[in-house]
Amino acid sequence: MWIGDLEQLRWGDVDLPNGRWRVARQHEKASRGRWVNVPPDVFAGVDALLPPEDRDLHGPIFGWLSQARLRTEMAR
Repeated sequence: MWIGDLEQLRWGDVDLPNGRWRVARQHEKASRGRWVNVPPDVFAGVDALLPPEDRDLHGPIFGWLSQARLRTEMAR
């Protein structure tokens, strides 16, 4: 995934049972959309950010991070 894909990631793009995230087709070059398998530890960390009952399916997952901070955290 690209940083821009992560910035656009919404809670509705998370596939909990299969441990993957969807890159929506409007955000993807090929305009097809795609699923990305996420390492279990990364997936668990993101899943722990917010309890399921508090998630807005249209709300951004990383909206609370600035673009620069998101890039810094991903580099780690």
